[in-house]
Amino acid sequence: MKKIILALILGIALIFSAGASNIINATDSGSAEFVDVIVTFNRTPGEAEQEIFRGLGGNVTHSFTVIPAIAGSLPEKAMAALERNPRVVEVELDLPVYAVGYNSGDEYGNTWGVTHIKADLAHQEGYLGSNIKVAVIDSGVDYTHRDLAANFVTGDLGFDFTSCDPETDNPDNEECKPMDVYGHGTHVAGTVAATKDNFGVVGVAPGVQIISLRILNDDGVGSSANTIAALQWIMDYNEGKTGNDRIRITNNSYGRGTESGPVREAFDAAAAAGVLHIAAAGNSGNPAGRGDNVIYPAKYESVVAVSAVDKNNKRPSWSSTGPDVELAAPGVSVLSAWNSDTSYANPQPICFEENSGCHYYKEGSGTSMSSPHVAGTAALVWAINPALNNTDVRQTLRDTAQDLGNSNHYGYGLVRADLAVGAESAPDPDPEPSPEPGDLNIDRFDLTNTSNPAWARMTIDWAVSGENLSKVEIEIKGPAEDYKEYDVSGSEASGSYEFRARGGHGNYQVTLTVTDTSNNTATGTQSITL
Repeated sequence: MKKIILALILGIALIFSAGASNIINATDSGSAEFVDVIVTFNRTPGEAEQEIFRGLGGNVTHSFTVIPAIAGSLPEKAMAALERNPRVVEVELDLPVYAVGYNSGDEYGNTWGVTHIKADLAHQEGYLGSNIKVAVIDSGVDYTHRDLAANFVTGDLGFDFTSCDPETDNPDNEECKPMDVYGHGTHVAGTVAATKDNFGVVGVAPGVQIISLRILNDDGVGSSANTIAALQWIMDYNEGKTGNDRIRITNNSYGRGTESGPVREAFDAAAAAGVLHIAAAGNSGNPAGRGDNVIYPAKYESVVAVSAVDKNNKRPSWSSTGPDVELAAPGVSVLSAWNSDTSYANPQPICFEENSGCHYYKEGSGTSMSSPHVAGTAALVWAINPALNNTDVRQTLRDTAQDLGNSNHYGYGLVRADLAVGAESAPDPDPEPSPEPGDLNIDRFDLTNTSNPAWARMTIDWAVSGENLSKVEIEIKGPAEDYKEYDVSGSEASGSYEFRARGGHGNYQVTLTVTDTSNNTATGTQSITL
């Protein structure tokens, strides 16, 4: 398990350097084996004590007055002689200290917001938001990020409205792909859906497919026209599609203080067509928590406005307030994915190392961080019951929220993923009838990454059931492609298939299809990064 990454390996001497009376330049150390030490004397060290240290081949880096000590480097073999000097009280190795930070292998510990709304409990029950499509309307998303690549499907990344025209440009053109430069959209997407893989962070709904619609430029600035274009793009995308083939949810972590009639109408139209809109309530609040300062688009009736809370379920002073606040979610010091090693705002990103490479993450505060917690929870609910409409899901989020008091601050309360999922997954009063003949089930469909630097590899474990089984097909699409077919019979079948491709690392989509003798089929699809 990797060490905390923010690690600033600081000598203890550095911590006390504010009390130094003077700092001495180091001299050439030669080729001896040196160690860093702190030497405590029986009086405040002066030139004589420094000469004792140098006389044994040492280099003085600090001479302190806050304590009677010198810090520096010394040949290791000279330590014993220094300890015997009558003026020396103690010789101590100057060991490194580490900043308190994050552990790259503790993804739930790193994402306090996910556990705060109890999404981890939903994950334990197998609810991950699988097959739900969420459009992140923002500054783009780094769709190659270690914690997000599996949430994207090649050829279905989204669109960059800041660089291309959707009416004339091909979304597969490199300049039209919605790669994030600003970083904000990557952070938002990570909170919605970062992969559940014991690394980095984990999203509220790690099984969803993200579609990135970039309306904010490299400086995080967008326009009403691009917002409308993104909503039109969603309507066009959904046309002729049903169920989970449609974009179900939008996350909107942006806004402004004034209303736009055309933008409102576009949100209303997409909502009327079945899309659920989630948006940041804004960071325009005040310490007293007074006033109606929710921003647009969150303020529109067709949009769910989300305010922020901290770890104590308290509203931070900047979180917007007013009667349009509908739900609250974590929004203070939220760690999520980031697109690079720098940020437009502090704190700066941190590096989680893996295979000698860096994957970047950053803490962010704002209702921009709150909104994706709700968008992810909506995906969890919808994945359980795809027959729900957007009004049903919205009402479930309201009904299961944890009441926090003042509705102008928190709306219906803190979104609770565990309660929202429980409301939709509760068993019916009467037992379900046994499956009718002809019903097909995919009982197990697990992908395990077994890659090494030379080979992209994965193991596909599967189990199916149903009447009169005929065949099972596995289709693999990605940098390398593969197809496997099994002849099966009876009512149950299982197996394991190992895929490998030399140098074929990248994003893959795996489809499992089971067919019976009447040509009825059941299909499941998963994504994985090798």
